[in-house]
Amino acid sequence: MQMIRSKNEYGSKWDQYWRQTPAKVGEALWDCAPDFAAARDLVHCQRAFDDALPVVDLGCGNGTQTRYLARHFRRVIGLDVSREGIELAHALNPSSNLEYKVLDALDPEAVEAFHDARGDVNVYMRTVLHQMAGPDRRRLVAAVSDMIGERGRAFLFELAASAEGYFASLAAEYGAPPPKLQRVFACGIVPGALAEGEAVAMFAAEGMRVRTRGDAFIHSTQTLPDGTRVRIPAEYWVFEREPQ
Repeated sequence: MQMIRSKNEYGSKWDQYWRQTPAKVGEALWDCAPDFAAARDLVHCQRAFDDALPVVDLGCGNGTQTRYLARHFRRVIGLDVSREGIELAHALNPSSNLEYKVLDALDPEAVEAFHDARGDVNVYMRTVLHQMAGPDRRRLVAAVSDMIGERGRAFLFELAASAEGYFASLAAEYGAPPPKLQRVFACGIVPGALAEGEAVAMFAAEGMRVRTRGDAFIHSTQTLPDGTRVRIPAEYWVFEREPQ
């Protein structure tokens, strides 16, 4: 199975995934309640984000975490490459201070047009980079840099380097990847953890530095045969522009 490589292919693969996933919260592997995701991220975002700027949930999917963010920030925009995901988010997450938009963040012209229209923003990006090919990861980080401009900051939550070993241990113990992860694979989406230091290096190349970092877990919606939940090793960072 090949890693998704073209920018159009990301949209088609995720459209396929959301079409095949039941249209309710919790059906996607990562679609846990905000108490186990955005609510735990909130303290870091509130400390770092300028509340005068919009918050962009980049790679928002069906909008579960986006809706939570909209309860705590004045203006929130959910962006995703998948039209199917955005349509589902619209249906599940109505809010007066929340909007959704289809945007291919690997298209520099689309990102430039978005920044021209909205100005600097704060970016919240949870578990997006790991499912992209290496060169596309760098392009996405460049897009985040363009979106935040000079005033915004970026919160990034990603699989840790040890996540691949964790998935391998699950497959060895239970004979196959968890069913909800198999659904992701079936659409041609192949997650791959970031290497140690990879995220920091990519953001540094865009003139950004680490403001905050920490270790965490992705609390999935997948229950194992022994009744425990899949918890995937993860890391988080807040990035800001290097002072001139």
